[in-house]
Amino acid sequence: MIDGCLATCINKDAASCSTISIHDEHPMKSLIEMPGFGITPYFGEEYLNAPRQSLPKFYKQTGSVYVNRVADFMEAGGVAFVQPWVPYVVSWRGVDIDDEFDLAVADMALRKGLS
Repeated sequence: MIDGCLATCINKDAASCSTISIHDEHPMKSLIEMPGFGITPYFGEEYLNAPRQSLPKFYKQTGSVYVNRVADFMEAGGVAFVQPWVPYVVSWRGVDIDDEFDLAVADMALRKGLS
């Protein structure tokens, strides 16, 4: 992934590149709590009831790899997404390790060769 991000950044003459993957949960199916109105579809019922496959693809940051040109990174004050930014799409979503359960999931993925 590191080599892929570096190559993408160089080939596209971009200031930064990072890994992204398809979003696990489609954002257009999100619900939001609105004071006085209760829970409601954020994007509208037509999206909430639509088949996921008919909705546009959404991506998320994986947090795995960030590549930046040092001068641009410093000039931007340490911001990871310096323009022009390019994505590097990966199939593995990664695991955010925030607690012992997440660590166990990451350990199992590594043992199964899913990294």
